[in-house]
Amino acid sequence: MTEHTATAIPPEAITEAAPTDARRWLMLPAALAVHLCIGHAYAVSGLQGPLMHLLAGSEWTQKELSSVFSVSIVMLGVAAALSAPWLARGYSRIITALAAVLFGASFLVAAVGVYTHELWLLYLGFGVIGGLGLGFGYVSPVVTLMKWFPQQRGLMSGPLRYIRSKINFRYPLGATHATSR
Repeated sequence: MTEHTATAIPPEAITEAAPTDARRWLMLPAALAVHLCIGHAYAVSGLQGPLMHLLAGSEWTQKELSSVFSVSIVMLGVAAALSAPWLARGYSRIITALAAVLFGASFLVAAVGVYTHELWLLYLGFGVIGGLGLGFGYVSPVVTLMKWFPQQRGLMSGPLRYIRSKINFRYPLGATHATSR
């Protein structure tokens, strides 16, 4: 019997090795850029008013629109759970590319939902697809930084946490400002 359980990933299965030179420091700005791009879920509160004004003839309520955020955050957790085994095997680039595709598709599907006044498309696009993109995009850079900087985990996760806190505050303000013109 080996020391690894059936669900544990043995160290030799990790295929993505960390660079040992200064190139690994380029991962920090790349991770920050990914985190800046994936903050769309936090814009929901800023978009509720403009969406209700735009769709004044529809039956969409504030409660229905605010539930999109809940769906997105649930899907973030699902994506984190789904990506864990793949990230442990070193597929962070694939997971990040998948996040970018899902994130871009989420805006297209949500835009069609708003244009056609179909609430379920808004939930599918902004909630489900966008939440999956958000989850994959959030977890992948964090896991990669933790792997590439095992002695400096706090130094690496600190800037990411700072950026996330600024996104939580600024996205709703920016969405409200952009739609108030």
